[in-house]
Amino acid sequence: MATAADLDACFQLWRERGLLLQQLDPRQPLMDREDWLGRARAWLEDPGCAIFVAETARDELVGYAVVKLEARSSQPAIGFLAQMALDLHRPLPGLSKSLLDRVKDWLRERRVDCLELESPPRYPVEAAFWRAQGATRTGRRLRLKL
Repeated sequence: MATAADLDACFQLWRERGLLLQQLDPRQPLMDREDWLGRARAWLEDPGCAIFVAETARDELVGYAVVKLEARSSQPAIGFLAQMALDLHRPLPGLSKSLLDRVKDWLRERRVDCLELESPPRYPVEAAFWRAQGATRTGRRLRLKL
């Protein structure tokens, strides 16, 4: 689980991912640092939200994932993967899957059996990862049964 001390490193990973996505699609928005940190601090305080981090043996943060519970009026709650970013300079095999597994465990502990996320349409590496996990498209979002 992330702590407030992890947020600056998470922001750097999020920013690098955002800059990459902007190269693929210039319409991709980027928040400034203070806005992102404000949102992240709120996630840390929200019991319906969790931030998971991945670190190396030397305590270097190399990835993070943010998951939130979304209430539905006539359906059970679902999980929403608000953000996930990895260190693009140090690719570690299995890191995305490890973060996703922790997100799935957290959701199952809360009796949630579905995760939704938004995947950038012009980022084929990410699209391939989600297809390999079994996610299917539902409008703008992808859905993954747990």
